[in-house]
Amino acid sequence: MGQLVDQKELWNNQFRKPTMLLKVHGDEPTTPAAQFLHKFRSRVYYAVDTFVLDAGCGAGRNSYYAACEEGFLTVGYDFSKAMIGTR
Repeated sequence: MGQLVDQKELWNNQFRKPTMLLKVHGDEPTTPAAQFLHKFRSRVYYAVDTFVLDAGCGAGRNSYYAACEEGFLTVGYDFSKAMIGTR
């Protein structure tokens, strides 16, 4: 359990005082996530009410992309309270 606490604190600190990681990524979705969601949406089995769970969503940039750009109903979860609600 100690490693999980360390990761939680790492991401809480990363949000409070961004270093390289958050500065590089900004608000844009990650390329693999965007490509996957676009491909998934274009498949025959996509339904209008398809949910996407973004586990470890951080500030929600991929969740935001999934909902606003690709039209998915999206739920984001992150154990870092500092990251949630920052969008």
